[in-house]
Amino acid sequence: MTHPAAGQTPGPDRPTGVAPGPGHPAAQPADAPAQPAPDRQSHAPHADDNRRQVLYWRLLARLFDPDEQAALESASLAVVEDVGLPPALLDPGASVDSVVQRHPELAAEFDGLMAPEPREDGDRDRAEEVRRAALASKLLLNVFTTGSGNVSAGQLARWQSDADWLERALGCRPGELRGGRGAAGGAGPSGAGV
Repeated sequence: MTHPAAGQTPGPDRPTGVAPGPGHPAAQPADAPAQPAPDRQSHAPHADDNRRQVLYWRLLARLFDPDEQAALESASLAVVEDVGLPPALLDPGASVDSVVQRHPELAAEFDGLMAPEPREDGDRDRAEEVRRAALASKLLLNVFTTGSGNVSAGQLARWQSDADWLERALGCRPGELRGGRGAAGGAGPSGAGV
């Protein structure tokens, strides 16, 4: 039979004769300073990270299924309103032009949106990332969820305008990614007019 170490009593979590490890409170002298608790917050997700993820999950859901997912829509609406953006960003029927006409301050935010300059201090501005996620989602959904079937001239013009905004967000001139064809219908890559 083993006996407890001096000054220790056996318990259900410690077999008889086994001394606690060096980090265990019972192993510390009574007059020793308390050890700080481990920092569990450093690995916890930031609230803005969760908000950004909600917007990206909505983006993915809408890209693959045009039907609304009520939970994602309501969560996205709350996020968009929390960061001070208009709910019209979530309206799949609203073109980027119409959103910018109603909220002209957003035009500057769309320019270079997906090609941000790195911060000098190297830190992340998570709140700004949430805003960018909401704006980028609008652009991507408008350009890549075009539907199917016949397309009217008005729908084509709206898509071209939204594609121009996407190109601007990527740091390009409107029309640059589509073979150099700008909105005015300039010369194509072969030099011939369109």
